[in-house]
Amino acid sequence: EVETSRGGIGLDDSLGQRADKPGGRSNPTILVAEFQDFVPTTASLYWRGPVFWRFDGSVWKTEHEGFSRGLLLKEAYKTGERLAATLNRKEKPVRYKVRLMPHGKHWLYGLDLPAENPAESFVSRDYQVLSIRDVDRETAFEGRAWLDYGGGDPPTATQRDLGLQLPDGSDARLIALGRQIGADATSPQAAAQGVLAEFAKGGFHVAPANPILPGPDALDRIYFETRAAQPMQMASAFAIAMRAAGIPTRLVAGYRGGRVMALTNY
Repeated sequence: EVETSRGGIGLDDSLGQRADKPGGRSNPTILVAEFQDFVPTTASLYWRGPVFWRFDGSVWKTEHEGFSRGLLLKEAYKTGERLAATLNRKEKPVRYKVRLMPHGKHWLYGLDLPAENPAESFVSRDYQVLSIRDVDRETAFEGRAWLDYGGGDPPTATQRDLGLQLPDGSDARLIALGRQIGADATSPQAAAQGVLAEFAKGGFHVAPANPILPGPDALDRIYFETRAAQPMQMASAFAIAMRAAGIPTRLVAGYRGGRVMALTNY
């Protein structure tokens, strides 16, 4: 299920916790990909779109002062070789061509992890394939990716600051939980494992509709009371607990899988 953004079809540049979003929900084709050599399993395909850093207690946004276009370009991986040099493992290479429907934003839904920059685009430090122009018309591009990879650069100072920001005046219980886990941990790895263990206790279920009204403490109510939420809300709760534990955290949106067209490489 996708949302029609203001500029076209696909993901928007904000991720909210509103109880409803009138209209715009549909099931259109976002992109069509043709693979060269072989077609990967759909479970191995993740088409990375916008990355969300800033959360105000209700809405995640990609827009922030620290990431102007100039700074993005300055810190970007302008060549595939530059990106490859940061990885300690890069396996299962795949080549593909994409026909992308217009969505009015800059991301190209690059297959994760991009191994090169398509024409007139660059790979940001959070691994988005970004066009230098808005995708306001149907766009075709070629790409290459590693389906299995490891390593990468540490976050920049700006990314680290953004990845640790907490909302003011909301979700105090969840933040307190994360801070306690971080205080008890002997290392960042132990802190991350502590938050994972807390969420792994279970008891959650996916709600068919948002059972929590938006507003302050929505994530608190989900985690400590209802244990029912939509996946994005649970991801938000996890991200805030991780940040409170001292682990820089962001949300990444995109599309996983797809439907293989029979007897083709599409």
